[in-house]
Amino acid sequence: AIVLAPPFLRVGYGYFRDARIQRGLRFGPAARNYLDIYSPVEATAARDGQGPPVPVVIAVMGGAWIIGHRAWNAQLGQRLMDAGVLVFAIDYRNFPLGKVPDMLEDLSRGIAWVFEHAATYGGDPKNVVITGQSAGAHL
Repeated sequence: AIVLAPPFLRVGYGYFRDARIQRGLRFGPAARNYLDIYSPVEATAARDGQGPPVPVVIAVMGGAWIIGHRAWNAQLGQRLMDAGVLVFAIDYRNFPLGKVPDMLEDLSRGIAWVFEHAATYGGDPKNVVITGQSAGAHL
């Protein structure tokens, strides 16, 4: 555990301290209907009319359907953001708060929100990739 602490702490520190990350934006009415946005400088330039729209990644975290949280995408979000990609990390209700149909409803609502708002944040809504890890990939 001591060996893993430094990298985990570095990612966690970046998640909470990096001004390019907007945390906890609501995309729907249900509990856990929040997302985080990892905005690279290129997306900010595109939003301000100073460059082309950037690629978008929608990241769906895992967690065995019971312990996931959008912050688990922090390392992926930070690395992609550093590469000029706009990342939206979507959260969804976990069991027992929600069952699979509820989780799918949350993801559907979150994905629709991203497509509706990506351009507002400098992203290209015609260049979107969805990635999921573990339970997020299953959904």
